[in-house]
Amino acid sequence: MFSIFSLHNVFGDGERDSGYRRVIRMWLLVLVNLILGIAFGFFHKGAESYRDILRNGAIGGVIISVVLLGLSTVLLPDEIASGFGIVGVFGFLVLILVFVVIFVIGAFAGDKLEHVIRK
Repeated sequence: MFSIFSLHNVFGDGERDSGYRRVIRMWLLVLVNLILGIAFGFFHKGAESYRDILRNGAIGGVIISVVLLGLSTVLLPDEIASGFGIVGVFGFLVLILVFVVIFVIGAFAGDKLEHVIRK
């Protein structure tokens, strides 16, 4: 079934996509999340303690993950909605938690990258 907001048929041949394309789209979304986390950590000026990076990264990660997963639900409804095989609100919350962890890891990496480059 094709909807106006779906990119499902753009990447496929009009039929259901094979599994590898779904995995590639999910990993691209994870990569975007990681890159945004690295940019967040890099451009957040000044020396920060790990607690501040964790707190700010978690807040930013929740916001970014909700936005990314919301966009993916609208643009690619069959891809992210199933998540890890957990459907519904609980599956969405698990995905948000995973994306927050990835964003925080990226924020720590970006902060370390900032210290290496600025020294």
